[in-house]
Amino acid sequence: MVKRDNATVSAPGKVLLLGEYAVLEGAVALVSSVSRRVFVGTSNLSAAHNLAPEVREAHILARSAYGLPDLAWPELDVASLYSGDQKLGLGSSAAAAVAAAGRSAQAAGANLADADVKERLFDLAFAAHRAVAPQGSGADVAASAFGGTLRVRRTLPSESAVTESPHTATARLEVEALAWPTDLGVGVVWTGTPVRTSSMVEALSRYASAEHAAYAALMANLKELAWQGAQSFYAGQSAGVIEAVRGYGEGLRALGQAAQLPIYTERLNALARAAAELGLVAKPSGAGGGDVAVVFYQDKQAFERLRTRLNEVGCQYLDAEVHVEGVRSEPQAHG
Repeated sequence: MVKRDNATVSAPGKVLLLGEYAVLEGAVALVSSVSRRVFVGTSNLSAAHNLAPEVREAHILARSAYGLPDLAWPELDVASLYSGDQKLGLGSSAAAAVAAAGRSAQAAGANLADADVKERLFDLAFAAHRAVAPQGSGADVAASAFGGTLRVRRTLPSESAVTESPHTATARLEVEALAWPTDLGVGVVWTGTPVRTSSMVEALSRYASAEHAAYAALMANLKELAWQGAQSFYAGQSAGVIEAVRGYGEGLRALGQAAQLPIYTERLNALARAAAELGLVAKPSGAGGGDVAVVFYQDKQAFERLRTRLNEVGCQYLDAEVHVEGVRSEPQAHG
């Protein structure tokens, strides 16, 4: 594993603030980068057997795009996006793919701070993810590449004439950077249980096929709430964001109950109740079933009180700032 002081490039993880599942159906979603990063350097590996498939693909695509046929396989440090050997659900594979692509760009002399370079790295890493997991929205890739907080929308090539399932059809991602509302706070919490997002999405897709009308009604509600939350975020209206998040969490719970899908686990329910008692709102970040949750607040003291109670509900506070810089070059140590 590369030492961080020898790393050349890093990329942040992410939290999905709003739009889980609905983003796969063309709804807007809000995603923010977090201060836990993947670091990449160079190794002497002769093979890529220890790299995730999307990371290998991103490396190959970027190496080709930048004309670097002999660039060695990357060596990664993903420790800050894990708890021991468990993924935290902060988009580690997306961050690793972006960082690997960024290393190729850097080796070719590209400036990773340049907006056009970030756009190209997003395209390369997104293509790598689509090749491995086409059902994903790509929001995590965007957060790792561009950083900050983004309003994203997954669009199908011809939305008026789609014959494939929205969960598997080839899609693009519209991305817009947003300013962070001045009085909005978000804390990141680890539930202690990792989850495989693709399994949750596949299970929901089966429910959607079997109970199309019921699914459509539940999804329409989530789409509307995601839109309301995104509009409030865009306008800097923190109270509106929090109210939309509150409704979205309730909508996710209803969706999980209808589909018999554990979007809200016992710990997530306990966290949500504890937050509500203090006037805060907590919801899953991503597919649910475990992984991380996000807590929205305007009252910092109330959030600090919640932090002291996290052990009671089986959760752990993660030291992770939101709205941070995207893929970047790392300063090199000397001497």
